[in-house]
Amino acid sequence: MTEFANYKAPRANEAVLCEPPASAWARVASKNARLSSTTKSNDTVNNCKQNSDSFSTSEILWSGIPLRDIRSWTRRDAIRFSHCNTNSCSDLTSECSNDSKLWYVSGHQPELFHPGVWYKNFVLYEAAREQNAVSLNVVIDHDAASPVSIAVPTKNDDGSIGSKVVALEGWAGLGTQLESSTESPDLNVPWELTIDHGTLNWQNLQDDVSELLAPLDIRNPLIQKMVPMIRESISSGAPIGKAIAMARHQIERDCGIQNYEVLFSQLAQGRGFAAFVYEILSSIKSFRAIYHRSRNDYRIYHQIKNESQPIPPLAEQSKDGVVWTEAPFWVYSTKSPTRRALWIRHANHRIILSDLHEWESRIDCDADFEAITAWWQSLMRSQVAVRPRALTSTLFMRLAIGDLFVHGIGGGKYDQITDLIIKRWCGIGAPTFAVATATLFLPMKHDAAMSRRTLLTSEARDRLRDHRFNPERLVSNRSSEETQSMRSQVLERIKSIPIGAAKILWHKSLQELKSAIRSSLLEEVHIDQASLASDLQASIAEDLQQKLRSSREYSIAVFPDGWTQKKLQTLAVHSMLADDNHHIVDLVNIGNNSDAK
Repeated sequence: MTEFANYKAPRANEAVLCEPPASAWARVASKNARLSSTTKSNDTVNNCKQNSDSFSTSEILWSGIPLRDIRSWTRRDAIRFSHCNTNSCSDLTSECSNDSKLWYVSGHQPELFHPGVWYKNFVLYEAAREQNAVSLNVVIDHDAASPVSIAVPTKNDDGSIGSKVVALEGWAGLGTQLESSTESPDLNVPWELTIDHGTLNWQNLQDDVSELLAPLDIRNPLIQKMVPMIRESISSGAPIGKAIAMARHQIERDCGIQNYEVLFSQLAQGRGFAAFVYEILSSIKSFRAIYHRSRNDYRIYHQIKNESQPIPPLAEQSKDGVVWTEAPFWVYSTKSPTRRALWIRHANHRIILSDLHEWESRIDCDADFEAITAWWQSLMRSQVAVRPRALTSTLFMRLAIGDLFVHGIGGGKYDQITDLIIKRWCGIGAPTFAVATATLFLPMKHDAAMSRRTLLTSEARDRLRDHRFNPERLVSNRSSEETQSMRSQVLERIKSIPIGAAKILWHKSLQELKSAIRSSLLEEVHIDQASLASDLQASIAEDLQQKLRSSREYSIAVFPDGWTQKKLQTLAVHSMLADDNHHIVDLVNIGNNSDAK
C-alpha cells in the first residue's frame, strides 16, 4: 500500500516546518528537473502521448508538443506577465533566455491569509536567492471568491481578550466584469471576475480593525498599508483578488522579497496551458480512471468515508439521452461568471465541451497544435475561461513551470494524490514537492499569572471529571478505612470484567460502589461538585484566553507592519540553516532581544 505523509503545523511561536529543509531545495529541484526531461518508463500505461518518430526516445508530449518546450513557453509567459503586474522595466530577453536556472514555485488564493502562508513567499525567495534560482508565486485567482472578513483580537472591558469578526461591507452588492450580469458573487464566482464598482467600504474595514487592535497596543497593523494599495488597484480596474495580491506583493518588494508574481488566469492564456487542457480532454477516459484510482488509494489509506473528501470524483451524467463525463476543470465567462463543471463527450471524431447550462464548444479529436491554439484563442476572444481544479492546478504548475513546488500544510496533504497521477499518467516518478509553513503569534503581552491560573483550573477540571466517573481516583491514605476498602473492591472488579448476561449485574454493582465512594468523599473532604463545576467553567474561560493569545490563524492584516516582515525574513534566513534531520525548527529565541513591538 502507498504510504502518505501526514504534515502538521508547528505549535510553538516562531517555529517553522520546512520539509525537505530549504537548504536542500537545490539538490531536490535538480533531481526533479532531470525527471521532467527524462523519458517515460516502459512499464507504464501509454497515456501522455509519446514521440512516434522513435520508440527509444519516448518523450513526454502534450498535444504533440514536447514538455520541455511547454516549460520554456510557460516560464517566459510567467516572467512577461510578472513584469506587467509590477510595471518593471528589467531586461526580459536576458531573463527569459536563461533556462539553466532552477525554478521554485508556490501559490495561493488572493486572500488575507495568516503569517504561516505568507512565510512560504519569504523562504521561497531566500532559498532562490542563496541557491541562484528563480522564485515565482502564482496567484490562484480562479478559485471561488469569498466575502472578505477578518477575525480581530481585542480587549474586553474586564481586561480579558476577546475576538470579533470584521466583515467588508457591501459584498452582497458586488458586480462582475460584466456589469449587466445578474449572477451574485456569492454563487461560486472566481476571484478573477469579482469586481468592486464602488460598493465595498474598504475604509471602514481598515478603521474597524485598527480600532479593535488599539487596546492591545498593536500599532500600525498591515491593514493600514494594504487598504490604500487595494483601493488604488481597484480604481484602475483590477479585480478584487488581483488588488489584494498586488498589495501584498508590493509590501514584499518593499522589504526586499523579489519573487516573480503572476496570476494563474494570465498563465492560462498561454499555449502551454492550452496543450495541457487538450491533452487531458482528448484522453479523458484513461485520465479519469487514473484520477479515481489515485484518489481512492489516498482515501483507503486515510480511511475517509465522506465521498467528497479530499476531492470529489469526476462524475458522469446523462442529459437528453447523451452521457457526459466531468473533466477536472471549471468553465465560466464574463456573461455567465458562475464557475460550473466542465463536461465533455466524444462524438463523430469531435470533443464536445459544455457547462450543461447554455455554453458549448467543439474541437476535433485529432486536432494538430495549430488548430488547438486557434481554438483556445477563440475561447479567449469570447471571454470564456477554462480553468483547472485543485489537483490539475498543481499538476500543471509542477510539470509545466517549476523544478520544485512549495506547498503549505493543506496542499501538501492532497497533492500526494497528484504524485500518483503524475506517475500513472506521465510514466515518470513524481517530482518531489516541499511543504513549508510557520507559526507566528501576535505580539500581545503574556500574563504569567493567568498561565498559573490555567494550570490550577485544569486540575479542577480533572478532579470534577474523576468525581463524576472515577471517584476511586480521589481516595487517599487520609480517607476512612471503609472508603479505602470500597476503592480496593472497585479496582479488583475492573481487573475481571465478565461477558454475557453477567456483565449487567457486574456493571450495576460497580456503579453502586462508585456512588458510595462519591458520597463518602463528599462527607470526608467536603468535595463540592458545584464548586468544581464553577472551577471548570473558569478553566474553560482561561483556555479560551490562551487560544486567543496564541492562535496562528490571525490574518496578516492584523499584524504590525515592519515587525511582521522582519520576523518572517528572520525565520526564512534561519530555515536555510536546518539540515535533513531537522525539518521543524524552533526559532523563538532568535532575534528576540532586538525586536520590539
